[in-house]
Amino acid sequence: MESFDGCASAGCDAIELDIRYSSDNVPLAFHDETLDRTTNQTGKVELYTLAELKALDAGYRFTQDGVTYPYRGKGVVIPTLKEICENTDIDLNIDIKIHTEQAVDIFVSTLRSIPGCFERVVAGSFDDKTTQYLQQIAPDIKTFGSVRETVEFTLKYYAGRPEEHIPESQYFAVPVGYVLDNESYIKAANNNGQGVMYWTINNLNQMERLLLDGADGIITDDVVGAVEVFRRLGYKP
Repeated sequence: MESFDGCASAGCDAIELDIRYSSDNVPLAFHDETLDRTTNQTGKVELYTLAELKALDAGYRFTQDGVTYPYRGKGVVIPTLKEICENTDIDLNIDIKIHTEQAVDIFVSTLRSIPGCFERVVAGSFDDKTTQYLQQIAPDIKTFGSVRETVEFTLKYYAGRPEEHIPESQYFAVPVGYVLDNESYIKAANNNGQGVMYWTINNLNQMERLLLDGADGIITDDVVGAVEVFRRLGYKP
């Protein structure tokens, strides 16, 4: 929760996170498939129970200089999706990393069980079947376009017929460089009622250009720098 609290305190509008599951099927905020890079344990996340994962030091390997480890032994733990929903009040952009129907069922039921959380979430997956199943069982959830939908819209955009696209989601999330003319691409998507977010933008000059082109969201590791850019452009007080 430390990083999420820090993001919110710095002034970000949303938190981007990835969801994996413990062996007893509890959804957790964790990016990597294994514990090796960030904790004091090794192996796949899915092989450990929630209790075992909660006993780990999630700040064990964090370092900015390769010498000091400021969060080691400070009680940093892996947060569950439920804890994140209950302890934040800003939007959540969520990538579902486990691509089974059971995982999506648990994800949706968890969101619906916490008042006010479901409405703050935009979710999706790089796995098309996962995104499509999510849209099927929760048609009222905001989603990112599947890879298939994003490609289909982009092909129609390049063919000069973007208005023929039938939206299945609320947002596209694309890397910078995905198209040559970001401004016209964003306008085409917006005209169809869909927003365009860009990832992962850490160059502040590039970030400013995308915002001036009309980007509907920026996913970045540099929250402090991003807030400065947003304020300079008048998007934040």
